[in-house]
Amino acid sequence: MADDSPVSEDIYDYVYIDAFGKGKQLTAKECEYLIGHQVTADYYSAISTTEVLLRMVGNLLNIGKRGEGNEKSYQLLRDSLDLYLTINPDNVQYLLLQARLYFHLGIWPEKVLDILQHIQALDPSQHGAVGYLVQHTLEHIQHKKHPVTPEVKKRSVSEHLEVQYSVGLIMKHKREPGAPLGPPGDRPPGGGTLLLRVFSEFADTHYFANEELQTRYPEDMVETLGTVQELYHRLTPGTGNQDQALATDQNNHQAMPM
Repeated sequence: MADDSPVSEDIYDYVYIDAFGKGKQLTAKECEYLIGHQVTADYYSAISTTEVLLRMVGNLLNIGKRGEGNEKSYQLLRDSLDLYLTINPDNVQYLLLQARLYFHLGIWPEKVLDILQHIQALDPSQHGAVGYLVQHTLEHIQHKKHPVTPEVKKRSVSEHLEVQYSVGLIMKHKREPGAPLGPPGDRPPGGGTLLLRVFSEFADTHYFANEELQTRYPEDMVETLGTVQELYHRLTPGTGNQDQALATDQNNHQAMPM
């Protein structure tokens, strides 16, 4: 037999489930304590499955945005944005974040333009940010179609004979121990995606330059491999500590710009 009794509108007559707290059952007072302040009655209304899913994906997005800029955090951010925008494709804030992320990573410039066009249609007030990204994305596409021939610098040329180091070596810095040695302006501050733009692989004792760096510094890889062979493979059990040997070698050389 159906219950025809009126539904109570008093929020204190109900028990609430904390979907993000292992399903714990809470009273309205406990909810207020958890939130930290008193809220209106509509805050306690039921929400849809889609809203719960968006909240979950939003949490993942926040984790990705707080990441350290490494490959894993970028991948989490990309995947979370894709999922969020699949559910809610007209969210201008996250569309703009997606466009900026792809632009920053240097991937899918054509998709970036599509996203920016969609943002402009949804919210014309974003024309400033959209215009900036459109301009630089078009420049990126043009650069891909007509790449600039890199300047080649050879160690054997007389003006570079005093250069002591080669691309790919690892130097110990007071502020950035273990940072890879690259040409001025190309050395990234850390690892992850930015590092992979300059070096293609890490081999424990040195970095392998990517194709662009190998083109610009064609004689450096041979020099780097020779240096690694000398520093890391000459040591025998009776020669002393490896770190001391490396420190001695580095103190005996003066770094010169390439």
